[in-house]
Amino acid sequence: MNCEQASEFLPEYWDSALDEVPRRELEAHLAACPACRNEAARLKTFWMRLGAIPDEAPPSAARGRFNALLADYQQAVGPSRWDAFLANWWPRRPAAQLTCSFGMPRLRLLVGHTLTIDVQRGKEVARLQEEIGSTRQLVALSLMRQQSASER
Repeated sequence: MNCEQASEFLPEYWDSALDEVPRRELEAHLAACPACRNEAARLKTFWMRLGAIPDEAPPSAARGRFNALLADYQQAVGPSRWDAFLANWWPRRPAAQLTCSFGMPRLRLLVGHTLTIDVQRGKEVARLQEEIGSTRQLVALSLMRQQSASER
């Protein structure tokens, strides 16, 4: 590891977020390079001082202004198209909601069963078409085997 690579790994090293292999390489480099070791000590002090700075909390008046602006924006934008669709479509009474909740799976099963029957019918038709084609071939071969043209 060279000096430039070592300086890139220092912040992760101090946060204990550095993987084991790069950490060992960095520690070996710091043990061998006095310039990097001095620079690391100086930057560590600076890094720790930055970590000691308390987080700045916004004043409560700013939070109130933000909430007011957000409410105005949401009112101007209005509900999304999906929300409006659901509000108009989904019943508001609990009994109707319960009925819809139990009815939807049954409706899906009915539609799925109907589609499955159509697929099965399609397979049957394809199989019958194959049989007709093979029957035509057999008839043509049997006619070709007869000797005279009048018998064909």
